[in-house]
Amino acid sequence: MKKTISICLFAAFALTVGLFLTVHFDRRPKEVSPDPMLIATEQATEQQPVTAESMQIQKAYRYILYAKDGFLVVYEQDGTTVLLETHIPVDELSEETKALLADGIYVEDESELYDLLESYSS
Repeated sequence: MKKTISICLFAAFALTVGLFLTVHFDRRPKEVSPDPMLIATEQATEQQPVTAESMQIQKAYRYILYAKDGFLVVYEQDGTTVLLETHIPVDELSEETKALLADGIYVEDESELYDLLESYSS
């Protein structure tokens, strides 16, 4: 039992360090693409009258989690640039999480991303 816990903790640590290094030391120029949240907001305001419901504050997000080839994959906010391919099998996730992955799980920041990945890997 202790060996399993040690392996899980090591895997979570290695994943965290790898993600940190990838995010902070990747100096390749990134393509600038239009912010999907901004486009969606502009389209919504053109099509709908302003009401109290439509004025709800939307949270910004930096990452999106999707299922790809049976594993959990982290994309950047554009939804096409792969940030991290995890080895977390989708089959081992809860049914609720699988349903959320169909539309993508939107993550606000690195801290929330690390917490989610750690919870899914254990």
